[in-house]
Amino acid sequence: PDGHPLLSSLKHVQSMHRSFTSEWVDLCERAVGRRGLGASAFALHAARMASLAVLAWAALLAGAPHEYRDSRGLGFERIMGSPVLRSSQLVVDAVGDILRLGFLIKDSANRHHGAVRATLLGLASRVAAGFRLDGALGGIHGAMSDLLRAALEEEPLATQQFWNSDFSSKNGCYFLLEAWFATFPIGLDGLLQLVGGLAGDSEVDSEDGQSSTLVPGACTVQLLC
Repeated sequence: PDGHPLLSSLKHVQSMHRSFTSEWVDLCERAVGRRGLGASAFALHAARMASLAVLAWAALLAGAPHEYRDSRGLGFERIMGSPVLRSSQLVVDAVGDILRLGFLIKDSANRHHGAVRATLLGLASRVAAGFRLDGALGGIHGAMSDLLRAALEEEPLATQQFWNSDFSSKNGCYFLLEAWFATFPIGLDGLLQLVGGLAGDSEVDSEDGQSSTLVPGACTVQLLC
């Protein structure tokens, strides 16, 4: 964990941690507490976006050893008990907002924001690796699956990279698939939507010049094992 740029300075890590576990969580809790009781659209939108930042921070810490967190005062119990993870609705709504903006839609004018796509893929990967998503965090699992599918759908080269990297090494966004495998056949619709987006809709040229299909037969094999 010390090698991660965000964790390289203890002073700044502790400062960010205080902000995430106080002001940012407070923002989320206030918005949820006022839902239906006069919370403004701006306050709800701010809370949704904040929930993604809090989730990303919690996922980063979840990947660090207990000893690292405990020795540096980086416990994230308050985040775990906050609306960000307890109900997941803020995260689900935030992802819905992002998808509606069109950053991950191929024909959208906003599609050129490659940095946004890379950031969202990084979020999905970190969350998938940091938490077990086939249980109480099912809502977040579905939201991260939607992000991954939208980011890679109709992107053959990026999709091939997923199968050759994350899936083959069982790392990163692979865990989004694994969570669907763990509950199969429950959640079959979600699994099929994700695999459909990750299957690719065309053939791409591999490094040796040969055309290779992206249909993930390995996924079927894993379900049958």
